[in-house]
Amino acid sequence: MRRRMQALRLYVADFIMPGGVNRFGSTSGHMYTESIGYLLAFAIASVAFIMWGTLVPKALCSTNQTFTAADVQARKFVSANGIVSDFTLSHTGFGQRMRGFSGYDVSAVFPMLGELAADTRVLLPSRTQALLSKCVANESATLSFIESWRANSTLYYGGVDDFPTHCPFPQAPQTSGTDCLTASWEQFPSAKVGLLKISSSEVKEMHASPATSWVIIDDMVFDVSLYVRHASDELVVNGTRLADRQLRPENMFLPESLTKLFLDHPGKDISGAFHDLDIDDVLYKACMVQLFLRGTTQTAKSPFACANTNVVAWVTFGLYFVVLFARLVIAETYGWLRARKAVMASQSNDDDDDDDAALGSANNSPMDGSARQLEAGHADSKRPSAPKCIVVVPCFRESMETLSRTLQGVARSTHGGANTLLWIISDGDAAVLADILCIVAHAGRGSDAKFYGAYGATNASGYASARVFGGFYECGRHRIPYVVTAKDAYQGRVDTLMLVLNFFRNVAGSPRAAHGSLSPPRQTVFLEEEVEARMEALGHAPAAADYCLLLDARMQIDPLAITQFVARMEQSADVVALSGTVYPAGRAKSLLHVLQFFDLYLQHFVAPMCESLAGITCPLNQLFTMYRLRLPSGAPCLGDEGLTAAMAELMKRPVKWRHLAWPGNDCLLAPRLARQFPTYRWAFEPNARAEVELTKHQMVAFDPYQRQWFRSRLATLLDMLRGRIRKPAWPVVIAHLAFPFVVPAAACMLYLEIVISFFGDSPAIVVSELTGGFVGATLILLLARRKWSLAVYFLVYCVIAVPFYHVWIPTTAFFTMNRVWVPPEHADAQSCSTCRPVRPRRARKPRRDQAQVPASSELCHLREGRIAG
Repeated sequence: MRRRMQALRLYVADFIMPGGVNRFGSTSGHMYTESIGYLLAFAIASVAFIMWGTLVPKALCSTNQTFTAADVQARKFVSANGIVSDFTLSHTGFGQRMRGFSGYDVSAVFPMLGELAADTRVLLPSRTQALLSKCVANESATLSFIESWRANSTLYYGGVDDFPTHCPFPQAPQTSGTDCLTASWEQFPSAKVGLLKISSSEVKEMHASPATSWVIIDDMVFDVSLYVRHASDELVVNGTRLADRQLRPENMFLPESLTKLFLDHPGKDISGAFHDLDIDDVLYKACMVQLFLRGTTQTAKSPFACANTNVVAWVTFGLYFVVLFARLVIAETYGWLRARKAVMASQSNDDDDDDDAALGSANNSPMDGSARQLEAGHADSKRPSAPKCIVVVPCFRESMETLSRTLQGVARSTHGGANTLLWIISDGDAAVLADILCIVAHAGRGSDAKFYGAYGATNASGYASARVFGGFYECGRHRIPYVVTAKDAYQGRVDTLMLVLNFFRNVAGSPRAAHGSLSPPRQTVFLEEEVEARMEALGHAPAAADYCLLLDARMQIDPLAITQFVARMEQSADVVALSGTVYPAGRAKSLLHVLQFFDLYLQHFVAPMCESLAGITCPLNQLFTMYRLRLPSGAPCLGDEGLTAAMAELMKRPVKWRHLAWPGNDCLLAPRLARQFPTYRWAFEPNARAEVELTKHQMVAFDPYQRQWFRSRLATLLDMLRGRIRKPAWPVVIAHLAFPFVVPAAACMLYLEIVISFFGDSPAIVVSELTGGFVGATLILLLARRKWSLAVYFLVYCVIAVPFYHVWIPTTAFFTMNRVWVPPEHADAQSCSTCRPVRPRRARKPRRDQAQVPASSELCHLREGRIAG
């Protein structure tokens, strides 16, 4: 059974993501491309949802809900003969005619008593003919009743086949002249949404005389006044008319016992007496419903009522906001609980508060070959027994100011420089390398070019070269060792990730060295060896490290972030990776920034918080995750050979897997880590915070950026589905996969309902009210958490960002699933990469129109006047 399920999963994944023939030239046995497969699934899901939201509710909804006359008028319904119908969305001729009577009772234009005529009865449906034939006991009495009714009524006149052609106006019951629609009565119940509600007190007070007799049977109200007046005569004693009446058997077409019951109990509930009569109560009740029904005294409210478009419809129409509100409640509640249990850093940071304004300082002495500085850095250790962490910061064309803030955030960490090592990886840009070396005040020479196995787009031989720099970075009173790896040519973010994995794979085979020991320089050939030697020379043996934090170069972490990460890792031995909360830095300066604010909150707080409860996280579009280097058993984790081999094999897959090679995140690592260690879980630490700079791209670049991220995320989820992951994570992954196929149609239908609601359509009003309720509840939740600005951004998100992120992006991305979009800066770097080594230029001075560079760069004095190559 397990093998069959696994085969089924692989078949579904291959069907949805086939190889096909695309513009990259990859071929397979399939006759269609990825786009066709995705579009087919998207079209089927959209059509199925639309049918579910429109046809199913009308087929399954309940017509037992009751409406008062005021409700009918307010909702623009139409009532007739006790039935309430909704014609607001009808496009038939009959429906448009009824729409002209919206809010009124149109019983007058449907004189049901005319059905009793013999010539008329043959025109009725067969089931109605059979019912009336069984009910009518005296045909001559029936004919007499019809003739008397037509003769005594001035509001009904004309006739074709005993049908009156002119009836009273519903808007003016005492004025006749409108067309009668008795022949079209069967179309009226087809739009039925409920019954007309009539209070029992109204029946008792206003219809308690034989001349105006209404009776109640099983909560149903029947108007039998015309029949009682025809089947009885007034009593006259000595010329005085009495209130009592006597029956006339020759005028009764219903059983005498039933007629006498009507005559003796006007305005009363005769249910018990009716069922005690010696007649077929089921038959005659059905006959009375056909001829005399006026409403019901019962109050029935149901969320499944047709007037509410059914709970299925309004929940699925507002599916996104329902799920959003539920996830927000879970995330905020869990975040509040985690905040109360947060473990604060044991290292005191009080004496550093007055130095927070200082952004850094330079070291005027060369780093390389300075034994005095190495010993000073070693003596700075305050917590030699604390867990050791290596912070990896991949860089690519970030500004000097951005890099400075990121590095200073790491340096000011309360985890301490003795327990933290900063590893900066520059991806082949000479200007960025010059900025990095200027920020850390490196004045020495780097290593010679070292080779490593490359996976970048510009690599042809399978190897690339890079150089290594090392030293101590000082920021105020903080001091942290650093290692800079500078690639000689652009290779891409995936190559950086593979470099980190290969490095820890090599380190995992080394003996666990004592932390803080200074190793003498040694001759190295490969890059991994050179990086390890530099770290050991700085007193931070990578084999002694416990954790690795992957940090995006555009993020500035909170001083307590690393401490919170490490403390959570120490508490939870079953956690293999830990993500943190990412907030936008600064204020929104454009509409593009406004679109990103609340989406960033959803992606980096709400989503990982909820997913972590299942022990997994879906791909994130930022690097802010701490990984365990060694499992509690001592086996390697991030440096596991199986993990590295799986990652390397993934890069050799067909072009359809290129979506996983998304620059700017570690979404490649998430599914492979979950499949490699299925017994361990991925967690989230809300108390570890970082700020990220929002993208400065224009919309012309932001749109394809989001579209490619959508494709990469979908490919990553499918890759997770193909492997063996934790059982609680299955619903999360499947829900994330189904979400983009269903939400576009749901969002479009929801916004359509909201627009229609402005024109008074009752189902749309209900949908709009419920959606507004969820939106209002979300706003209240955000305000209760004192997230004032986020509440404002949420309103903008509902109006603009939801159609953009969840309608436009998925729909357009499904048409281009066989394409891989590369950001312009990455494409430019790829085309400009050469085999010559990167030589860092002289430190650049900030332009007049550029913001001032932080203090660590302002104090960057290079003894030799330039950075040697």
